[in-house]
Amino acid sequence: MRRNTRLLIFLTFVLCAYTHVAFAYSLNETKGRIGNAMMGFTRNAAVKVGLNFGATTPTKIPYGVNAQAYAPNFAPVLGFYRSFHFTPAFALQVGLQFEYKGMLVRARVHDYYTEVNKEQDGVIVRFRGAFTGEITTQVSNSYATLPLLLSLRITPGYALKFGGYASYVLSHSFAGTVENGYVWTRPSDNTSVSNKVFIEREEFSFNKEMKQWDAGLLLFGEHALLNNFYLEAGLSLGLTSVFRRNFTGISYPMQNIYLSLGIGYTFPSKASHRE
Repeated sequence: MRRNTRLLIFLTFVLCAYTHVAFAYSLNETKGRIGNAMMGFTRNAAVKVGLNFGATTPTKIPYGVNAQAYAPNFAPVLGFYRSFHFTPAFALQVGLQFEYKGMLVRARVHDYYTEVNKEQDGVIVRFRGAFTGEITTQVSNSYATLPLLLSLRITPGYALKFGGYASYVLSHSFAGTVENGYVWTRPSDNTSVSNKVFIEREEFSFNKEMKQWDAGLLLFGEHALLNNFYLEAGLSLGLTSVFRRNFTGISYPMQNIYLSLGIGYTFPSKASHRE
């Protein structure tokens, strides 16, 4: 009986020791695999945080629009990027970034075509026509963006990047007010007469008229800093209007034209081309 008990204790001890060794080995293997996976994931990779500042605007300021005040929104950018090198100095960079674009602008306009909602006798009536007065526009959009860039390292400390982007709209807002003016309505199917409608202060919102996608061109410059950090500045130019094709509330395309300034970090790599 004592011999069986000793044998059972011995076998239990051996089993516990084996389990401990096997667990430690498995843990080390798991750590190694995770480490290798992380090294593979961050190889030639970078992260960046920054700010956008610019405007959702026509490429040319229309006649009769006189901007009186402008303020950029707080528009952060957060992105992750991977580079695929053709040579040590030439690479393709792809990524995923989440960003905001927006602004607040106040202008004095003359014969500015738009659509205005006005309450008359308890009923909201939409007037389309040429507005003269003061207009305030607030834009605030958020995007998930896929940038695609060709990177050319000019010197060890400087690189030039150019390419394009496609963005999916996560949220959008294009709204504002018209004040202290009047609208000359356009003739319609029901009447051939233009009416002068005085506006004290009315709100407008074109949120439902905005598209879910945006696309455009990118041009960036990069300056290497210490310890794998870098400074990046650039321009994004939307090629299409933020509004749907059949939208008539504004008579010209409104495009995203924004500057960007950010700081990034390139993960260390044995095969780093930044060094």
